[in-house]
Amino acid sequence: MAKTRERRVMARSWRRRLAAAIDRRRVIHLLHIGKTGGTALADACARVNADRGAPVRFETHGHRVERRHLPPGEPFVFAVRDPIARFYSGFYSRKRKGRPRTYVAWTPGEAAAFAAFPHAEDLAAALFTDGRQGVRALDAMRAIRHLRDFQIDWFDDLERLFEVEPPLAILRQHRLRDDFAALLAATGVATPAALPEDAVGAHRNDYRDCPPLSPPARANLARWYAADLQFVALAEAWAARRRGETAARADPAPTHG
Repeated sequence: MAKTRERRVMARSWRRRLAAAIDRRRVIHLLHIGKTGGTALADACARVNADRGAPVRFETHGHRVERRHLPPGEPFVFAVRDPIARFYSGFYSRKRKGRPRTYVAWTPGEAAAFAAFPHAEDLAAALFTDGRQGVRALDAMRAIRHLRDFQIDWFDDLERLFEVEPPLAILRQHRLRDDFAALLAATGVATPAALPEDAVGAHRNDYRDCPPLSPPARANLARWYAADLQFVALAEAWAARRRGETAARADPAPTHG
């Protein structure tokens, strides 16, 4: 698996060098942390890339490309999201196998997880409980794509990330439109590149038939994603300082009460 990933990274690096030889614009890398708005961002970035008059072009990467895989010294951006909201979104995205925007079949572990836990509330409420259901919940959290991935895992050195070689921007999912527009303005891009409005284009869930998270479920998720909650708080505070704002958490997952 590791060798396959390295070969893919090398192939992307070769394609990037070939593109750079043809297209002399400044490159900005977009890291794609799952369920943080990366699909909508990639669509908008493609419109910028299609405008040969734009002063920059975006190199968009898949979920498996981390900060350490990027060429040293080249600018990069990424988006973050409240971990509990990301859990809720990721659960239902994988429950419908990514449709209608994409289609990724369940793994055997995901099939077992969704058979045991029809809703996000069911899984979150079962976390850290005793007995068979608690064990199934742990298995499910490790099996379901997006849920098993922590946002902090994309970065191997947080001091380097925030202090030594910081990103060009950190985009906050709950302020994605404003943050992306500010990024384009800061890089001199005048291309109309608004994020997709429709649910399919934005890869957005419809939660009308989904029960909200109860306080016990949210408490379990806060325990599970403790490191990510701290990481996202740091990232959002960094972004707010860069924008001259007061950091504010938002994008809560649906809750009871």
